[in-house]
Amino acid sequence: MKQKSERGFLVLSSKIGMSLILKLSRMGLNLHLKLTQFDVLVMLVIFFSIFLGCSGQKENVKADWEKKSDSVFTSLASTPNLQEGYKVYKKYGCILCHGVNGEKGSHNRNAQTGEEIPALTYVAEGYTLDELKQQILKGVENIARKDSLGLTPPYRMPSWKGIMTEEELEVLTEYLMSLKPKGEKEEW
Repeated sequence: MKQKSERGFLVLSSKIGMSLILKLSRMGLNLHLKLTQFDVLVMLVIFFSIFLGCSGQKENVKADWEKKSDSVFTSLASTPNLQEGYKVYKKYGCILCHGVNGEKGSHNRNAQTGEEIPALTYVAEGYTLDELKQQILKGVENIARKDSLGLTPPYRMPSWKGIMTEEELEVLTEYLMSLKPKGEKEEW
């Protein structure tokens, strides 16, 4: 069924492309192109094949990401506050930079933090609850560079002051503090 609709889409798009070329030529717009109908059809087929192929890959990636996210959400079922915190984590896009469960940060070229956005699994070791709330509200405007002469790291953490509600901040910080792997002892 999907192949039939894709084939119909390609036929329709090639008709639209040919119609556009004919209209432009009737209007006297010579684009200095000497293309046959076959050339145009081949180009459209290639373009839409690539387009449809790429969009299929994106759907698969999104499906995997959503599956992982749903799995994390389900694992928090016994603690509704943590589930609400995870919803806030997703709502404000924290998941995009810090990973599905805070376990791995995205690549951040020339950042002093190993060229990655920091993972959040050990945030409870570095912050008190109030310090973490203040950090989220303040954001991180300037990211330290690994190479002082290199480019500025492209990603930074925005300030959420005036955007995130107090209730959202409360459940988010509670969720983030819960990310530390269970059973690990702090060693100094």
